[in-house]
Amino acid sequence: MQAYVLGEEDDIEDLKDEVTSDITSVLGRVNKSGEGVCVQASTLGSLEALLEFLKVCVQSLVQSTAYEYEDCLCRLGMEWRGGA
Repeated sequence: MQAYVLGEEDDIEDLKDEVTSDITSVLGRVNKSGEGVCVQASTLGSLEALLEFLKVCVQSLVQSTAYEYEDCLCRLGMEWRGGA
């Protein structure tokens, strides 16, 4: 998303339309299925590092065994609740 500054010559309705479009775009990329991982971090850098770690971990799970899957979850502080 972008930051907008309303100048004296700018139309507030046009700015509202741009902001609404940005928000709609962001919300359209959010998975609302109720499945997945929610992450939170105190700084943007920490969040980026955590998301990169999760991305690498998930990519490695595609071709891994159940043991490797469980090991990855343990490194994330999670436990395996699934079956095979």
